[in-house]
Amino acid sequence: METSKFYHLDVKNIGLYKITEKVIENLLPISKYKNIEGVTLYDTFNIELDFPLKKIPHTTKEKIYTLQSVEKSPEFPGCYADKNEELRVCMSENIKTHIANNFNVFLKPNSRVKKGNQRINIQFIINKNGFVDDIKVKAKFKELEKEAIRVIKSLPKMTPGKNGKESVDVLFLLPMTFKLQ
Repeated sequence: METSKFYHLDVKNIGLYKITEKVIENLLPISKYKNIEGVTLYDTFNIELDFPLKKIPHTTKEKIYTLQSVEKSPEFPGCYADKNEELRVCMSENIKTHIANNFNVFLKPNSRVKKGNQRINIQFIINKNGFVDDIKVKAKFKELEKEAIRVIKSLPKMTPGKNGKESVDVLFLLPMTFKLQ
């Protein structure tokens, strides 16, 4: 069967492009059947890819808001509220829960990290498109920083924060303490 490309991906990361292209090309049709002349026909379907296709770097001219200064907080999937304060609380709680549920607290046998409580300061932006961006992490050990970055990158796409009707970048600061085992 000859396939023709009905898609175009505009990405900066060629690895991401190749993987996505391979996934699209290997999709199996939902069903196939033959028409009256005996020609095999396949069902068609659309796929929406929901990830940033190009990273646009922040410029110093862009204003970055905090949860306290933005008119409408970003929305974590499943957070719905009329009041911005309730939305902000739901957003923060869901992010903390996501981090707590996904952070690997078990140390490798050869790790230099000490068991017990470890503090990690996490900073990131929910950009105008609702994606996590510009992650910065500070911890006593690089292993903890890498794990925190991994977990933050796994946050779902969110509804971006707004000032008026305009989507804006919103900065999050999360000091967290983990009990490592």
